[in-house]
Amino acid sequence: MNQILHIFSKDARRFWAEIFISLAITAAFVCIGAYLWLGKEDAQGQVLGVLAVLLAMLVPISWWVLITRAIHAERLVGDTQFWITRPYTWKNLLSAKLLFLVVFLYLPFFIAQCLLLVQAGFPPHLYLAGLLVNLLLLTGTCVLPLTALATVTSSFARLTLTLLGIFIGFIAVAAIAAFASNNQPAGMESHVGSRTCFAIAALGFAAAIVLQYALRRVWLARGVLLALPVLMVATTFFASKYDQARMDHTYPVTQAAPLQLTYTPDPHSTSTSGFPASSRAMIPIDFRLTETGVGEGYATIPDAITQMKAAGKTYDPVTYDGAGHGFMRAGEDPAGSAENKKARADAFARLRELLKKHS
Repeated sequence: MNQILHIFSKDARRFWAEIFISLAITAAFVCIGAYLWLGKEDAQGQVLGVLAVLLAMLVPISWWVLITRAIHAERLVGDTQFWITRPYTWKNLLSAKLLFLVVFLYLPFFIAQCLLLVQAGFPPHLYLAGLLVNLLLLTGTCVLPLTALATVTSSFARLTLTLLGIFIGFIAVAAIAAFASNNQPAGMESHVGSRTCFAIAALGFAAAIVLQYALRRVWLARGVLLALPVLMVATTFFASKYDQARMDHTYPVTQAAPLQLTYTPDPHSTSTSGFPASSRAMIPIDFRLTETGVGEGYATIPDAITQMKAAGKTYDPVTYDGAGHGFMRAGEDPAGSAENKKARADAFARLRELLKKHS
């Protein structure tokens, strides 16, 4: 424990300037961050809103500098570092770095979130679960990736070049994917796949960090990091196929019992949403509903024909046998099922007839 505190205090003294700048940026953001959602349209409000956006961008940049400087104080790449001759154990060294991040990154971020909630009129203790979820997201999307990259690079400049290369590679892959999918139906967005990818990435980054501190075999840790994109792409692909198969499944239709929807708020929900900061913005509100009256594995068609006829409206629903959800998109896929392709062709023919009839 004494060795952990010794390394921590040494880093705190050495990087006081980086710590001060990071805390100052976070404090400034707390002071004017409310202008991100107040949406004031006067000159002062617009200027402070722009400053709030800039500070929101500077906060993660200050974390990037802080994490990199702390990790590179005892760099793990190479074998000529002075600290190797000191009686440091890798567990104590890693624990000291984690303590540094908890005190100078996580704790200020948590306090800043609480202060912003107070400014917005919400008691922070009622949103503790959401605050902890934000810390988890911060860990998986920022702290672990930057820490892992810092452990396999020898300097701040090399880390910066690595991040630049990752950014350029991401843009190139996105451009190639967009070009390859031109005129092709878009795949489904899979929530299961995104959550699984998040878990895989977090575990991979953590494994690379522990391996590098324990063994200092840089190419082994780099190999783990290089394998992560492949695993995440494969996970996303199979998860989207799984979700699409569930959506395309043909469910038997029942009208034996009316569909009942009940409002069931979840007191433990940590979901959040964003909306435009404007007095004229339409703010989305999500309601948690529970349906009853339909058995598992069945679909239901509400008795809309009678209601539409009573309202004097024309409603002529058509069901295409064997077609799944989104058959217009799935039927365009050359590898799509025959049922979806037939349903797409029939639906287009019916659409043309309706257009001719009512034009």
